Amino acid sequence: ALGCSDAANAALYFAALRCSTGGGENKLAGWPLESAARWNAYAYLPPGRYAAMGDGGVNGGLELDWFGLVASASRNGVLQWFHKRSAQVPPGPPSGMPHGGRECALPWWLLGYDSTLPPVSPEGKLPHGRAFPEHAGLVSSRTDWNLDATASVVYGKAGIEHYHHHHDAGQVCIDGYGKRLITDLGSSPGYPPDYGKTRERYYPSSWAGHNVLTLTDRAMPDAKAPTKGKFLGSEFDDRRGGWWRMDLTQFYPKARRGVRTVVHLNPATVAVLDEAEFGADTGLALRWHTIDRAAPDADGRFTVSADGGHLGAQVVQVDGDAQLTRHEHEYRAPYHL
Repeated sequence: ALGCSDAANAALYFAALRCSTGGGENKLAGWPLESAARWNAYAYLPPGRYAAMGDGGVNGGLELDWFGLVASASRNGVLQWFHKRSAQVPPGPPSGMPHGGRECALPWWLLGYDSTLPPVSPEGKLPHGRAFPEHAGLVSSRTDWNLDATASVVYGKAGIEHYHHHHDAGQVCIDGYGKRLITDLGSSPGYPPDYGKTRERYYPSSWAGHNVLTLTDRAMPDAKAPTKGKFLGSEFDDRRGGWWRMDLTQFYPKARRGVRTVVHLNPATVAVLDEAEFGADTGLALRWHTIDRAAPDADGRFTVSADGGHLGAQVVQVDGDAQLTRHEHEYRAPYHL
């Protein structure tokens, strides 16, 4: 999951260890928590949300309070900037986490805030985009580090992580000016008892419930363990934008090749190319989950709008004609909980 509760709990433990040893044992600085904080920074989206992939909630608020402990211990001004940012964002709905919400965040500020450490903007310090080969292959590219309303953020993942492992390898989502446009559906607040055996019947966790190329004539194999996607290449430039290419062949039964390439050109142009080759005729469906009721015209063009944010899009098949249809997902009993 792309939440940060595990890192937060580790930070709290190591803060207690540092205190009990009179500052002699400092495991808050450096690897792995400083690296974990940077990884989390790429999952945060304007205006105070995080990438709700895997086991995430789409309306969850920022949980940056533990950054202060790591910032203080490592003298990292960029993490201090994120830490102070967390005080400026209203809390999201209750997350169930012991540190969720501003009231519960007070101990983190008492333990972690160091007023002598000046905050440093990540602009020019952290690249606008990065692909992480581990941890489900998180990848993110943004126009800039404006956490209020940057022009666009394009993000996704190359693999399937262990925690509830939604079948979302290759997922691509698009935000514009702080609005979700092409979106992940996230997770429900809890899971019914049969979820482990029937997760494919719960739409948000299913293969069909994500922005990926799917097979219409066979299901995705159930992922019993974390499944790594593979980046074939990636490059990010703060001025121009970025691109990445994912090898997703292993997720498609009987596929010879399955590759997705994503290009993000500043400030807000996105291209996604899917290349698939199978040994026999295979039914394919390219799925995009839009935040509103968008519908493609005869040429594959459609628009998406959300509270003043807009996306103009077109789907084309480069080697022939595609049949374009529109459907709405629904939660059918007893898998609607």
